[in-house]
Amino acid sequence: MPKGTRMRLYLLGVSRSRDVGRWGPERGAGSREQGAPSFRWLACKQLAAAVWTEPALPLPLQHAAALAAIHRHGDVLPMRFGASLPDEHAVSDLLHCRQTEWVEELDRLAGAEEVGVRIEVPPSPPLPTNLRSVPGEGRGEGKLLVGPPLPPGEGRGEGEAGTRLPSPSPLTPGYPLAGASPGTMRSMVGSEEPSAYLASRRARYREQDDQCRRAEQVAEDCVRTVAGLYCQWRRLRPEPPGTVRLAFLVERHRSAALTKRLARLRARRIEQQFTVLGPWPPYSFALR
Repeated sequence: MPKGTRMRLYLLGVSRSRDVGRWGPERGAGSREQGAPSFRWLACKQLAAAVWTEPALPLPLQHAAALAAIHRHGDVLPMRFGASLPDEHAVSDLLHCRQTEWVEELDRLAGAEEVGVRIEVPPSPPLPTNLRSVPGEGRGEGKLLVGPPLPPGEGRGEGEAGTRLPSPSPLTPGYPLAGASPGTMRSMVGSEEPSAYLASRRARYREQDDQCRRAEQVAEDCVRTVAGLYCQWRRLRPEPPGTVRLAFLVERHRSAALTKRLARLRARRIEQQFTVLGPWPPYSFALR
């Protein structure tokens, strides 16, 4: 840090002043543990903020470790990683302005912690490769038929009974390549016929929709399995495709029972990558 530059104060979390006083010295809950993160407390009325004391910005894992050290001793409202203020006066002003709101939040989350679940839902088995597209009725959407490869001539606008069927046109409303020149179409679909390209895209979209539906079912099953053991739950978004991320707010004395029940559910879903995370401070339920 250049000489004369004042170090900003990085916020870790906020707790009640009375709790911090019971935890021990000014440096807080983590100070008495070997290798604990370095932080200290700045108090204002009913609240106290834990601030990072090292010169450099804490790494994400250091930020989490400091909050975990505080959480082992009592309630804490986690601050977002990287939140900082210029000096102690700014920290005191923030605590003063948010006094009522954060005291109410600490009361609401008193004695609770967060347990997370991450489930990877595998994609459906691949569709047969011998798919062919026949233009459908209504809005120009085709149907996928499974069967042997088509004889020469079929699939290019000729029906199975010899009736001429209209081939999809690049100018057809809703056609994904509408208005594209033949050269552009060739560059997008390669050597495939446009109807084959559309069939493969429709199959891909169906696969994604099916994976999303199964992810919804997995999430509902997980929530039902731990019913009665949590105070609140929420689904964390955004999620990568095929991934379910859940957070449960649970009273500390029920965390072990909830984790045990989730372990039984994981044993039943051996085809899925099922990970139980935490317990840790209520990151997903604190208003910051």
